[in-house]
Amino acid sequence: MGVCFISNFSSSLTFTLGIVLYLLSWKSGNGAEAFFLITNDWTTAIRLEEYEGFKSVSLIAFHVPLYTVQTLWHFQSGASDKNCPEKDVQIYFQYGSYPLISPYNESYPEQFYLHRSQLYTSVAHSNNVTIGTFVDNPRPGTWFAAAFIPKSTDSDKIQQKGFSKSCYYGMLVTVTSQAFQEIPELSLDREHKIQLGTAQSNSQVLYKYTLNSNIVSYTLIIKNCIIHANGTSETASSCPVIAYVQSENLPSKDSTHLNCTNSTGDCELGVPSPVVGKQTYLMIKVDSVLKNVTDVEFLLAFNLKSCQQFEFFLSPSPMFDSGMKFKYNLDFDQEDCILIDSLGRYRLAADDFSSIFLLPNISIVPPMPRVSNEVFVPDYRVLLTNFRLEEYQDIGGTLKIQLTISTHFLSNEKSRNQDAGVWMCLMKNALPGGSTVHSCLGGILINVNTSSEAARDATLYVPYPEPGVWNIGFTSRCYRKNNTGVYEVCNKIPMINFGVRLTKCVDTQCGRYGRCQEYMSGIHVFSTCDCFAGWRGYGCTDGTEANSDAVELTAVLLLTLSNLFFIPAVCLAAYKRFFLEALVYTYTMFFSTFYHACDSSKLYYYCMMKYEVLSFSDFYGSILSFWVTLIMLAKIPKMVKSFLHAMGFLALAIGVEYDRHSLWVFVVPATLGILAMVISWIVQCRKIRKCYPSKRHYLKHLIPGVILAGVGLIIFAFFETNDNYKYLHSAWHITVALSVVFLLPQREQKQDKTADSDTNGLLQGMENQAIVLGNEQVI
Repeated sequence: MGVCFISNFSSSLTFTLGIVLYLLSWKSGNGAEAFFLITNDWTTAIRLEEYEGFKSVSLIAFHVPLYTVQTLWHFQSGASDKNCPEKDVQIYFQYGSYPLISPYNESYPEQFYLHRSQLYTSVAHSNNVTIGTFVDNPRPGTWFAAAFIPKSTDSDKIQQKGFSKSCYYGMLVTVTSQAFQEIPELSLDREHKIQLGTAQSNSQVLYKYTLNSNIVSYTLIIKNCIIHANGTSETASSCPVIAYVQSENLPSKDSTHLNCTNSTGDCELGVPSPVVGKQTYLMIKVDSVLKNVTDVEFLLAFNLKSCQQFEFFLSPSPMFDSGMKFKYNLDFDQEDCILIDSLGRYRLAADDFSSIFLLPNISIVPPMPRVSNEVFVPDYRVLLTNFRLEEYQDIGGTLKIQLTISTHFLSNEKSRNQDAGVWMCLMKNALPGGSTVHSCLGGILINVNTSSEAARDATLYVPYPEPGVWNIGFTSRCYRKNNTGVYEVCNKIPMINFGVRLTKCVDTQCGRYGRCQEYMSGIHVFSTCDCFAGWRGYGCTDGTEANSDAVELTAVLLLTLSNLFFIPAVCLAAYKRFFLEALVYTYTMFFSTFYHACDSSKLYYYCMMKYEVLSFSDFYGSILSFWVTLIMLAKIPKMVKSFLHAMGFLALAIGVEYDRHSLWVFVVPATLGILAMVISWIVQCRKIRKCYPSKRHYLKHLIPGVILAGVGLIIFAFFETNDNYKYLHSAWHITVALSVVFLLPQREQKQDKTADSDTNGLLQGMENQAIVLGNEQVI
């Protein structure tokens, strides 16, 4: 399959390399023309599976370089054989983490945060035709793609291995990126003089700058604008320029922008909670509505707002319980904030996705540390802390955030007439300030208060979280009881317990109808729920297509109890002195019963042995039953039967262990057994000069037995689906078991040892008499 893909893919790769993406007429900050680089990143062929939940997706990762203007994603899918049916391929790709997908509208558990960064979708076809998808201004870094084949209309049918050709599907992905070679960087601690023209070649500039990790907001200022027109210069009250600001990726028309064309005085753009520690891009261009203007000259400056670093907020302190008064202006929109220490990681086990994040002063006492952090949250400042999630290591789990407001606030007389609310805002790579922490635009907001018991705690889950530094901002507000619209100074500072934890699935659980499992796709490790009984979704909470518990129990009872129809065959075989065959039928009945008790339902099950042992014994016993029945029907000497039995026991054990689902494991012994039986019957017919077995035996035993066995085989091979499996497979058990009752031959006649002795004596006497008579004649 891979060679076929590569040969077909070479032409599309040549096409990709020949593509010239549109070039923006941008000018670098120093006046030089910008240079572009084109890079390519591609994978070897990856195998695609039909969708059965996130466990069946194929994951791949790609790197997008810095300063990328546009990427072109090429998807090419094909099959292992040209006669394989054409399939659609669903592709989800996004920046930072594994795509969160729900192709059949599966619901998610409550309290799940589902927003994703730059998530895109595409559809390819398994016809070796390349499908292209453009992404403008993508974020630099690692992008992840998840691909799978949607469920087909005949996917519910159970295909017996060997009855149809096996088809395998795969896909190649190529990512072509066009990026600037370099972008000049601005210093944030000084003013910059910028001059733009109205000609296409110098009408816009692109810069980058990086904010320190303690910046909570900043203001971009354009001032002292001078317009050059018709050979004259004049200071303008408004500056005919437009500035676009974008963090991490290059700006676009949808980015935050500042239009100074109609402004008076200094033109300012306030940016609350900007991305810190990563590059921010600024594009400035001349407004095209100007007439007779040749150049625009202005100053660019930045006004930064930072957070202070304090350590006494690390844990509950008695200073907040004292009667001291704080003098401050009660302005809930101020950006004042305090940075406390970062949360440290404590790994609970050697397993993946088993970590808690704690303040550094939390005592860790084996075997289990406290899983929450206690902090007093003032109403006049924003407290900020952070924790880091690593790429590849953490993104395959679920981030759990818990917030509880302590009853400590209610137990104090000072706060008896007040209620308190606490806001917790999470932002990745940005600091939520005073105004941002309440709205939490672009972040994750959790709010608790003391007005009711139900409102005192909250929990939020983030599946497959993006890596990076996650900043947490806390602030509080107090108000008179039953009057949430009027805020006032808190008489007692509220205390909270908050927990940050990385787990598998949903608290390592998937409810009653699923199991939490870890899977690997290439080098990518992730946890997901393996749902059963028709339940779906990330936490197996979507029951729109679920089976009832009664249906699950019915399936187990049908598939197990239907094996009891082997009891008549066992009894009849023992009665007719076919003890070996009776033992084999008993073996088959026993292991088929307990195999289906273990395999039929994941809701009601009993596994008395390892699943592999039960599976092997069930398949082995089933095929062995056919073999010994056919050999029993053959008219051959006992020594030959013993040899064929031994050969069957040994050969079938190897075949079943090698591939128990293969059609040939059944066809080969069945064909050899039928040949041995038919040949022995033909030989017997020639020996006795009449039909063997008798016509009566054909009508009363062979024909009904063959019909029952044939109906069972047809049901087993062609009509079973996932929905009717419990009924039709039970019917297969019944028909095959009853067919043995009809196929068993007549009871073997026990030889009379006395008669044999008398016969031998008679023959010996006749021989002696002949000798005596001969001697008398000689005399």
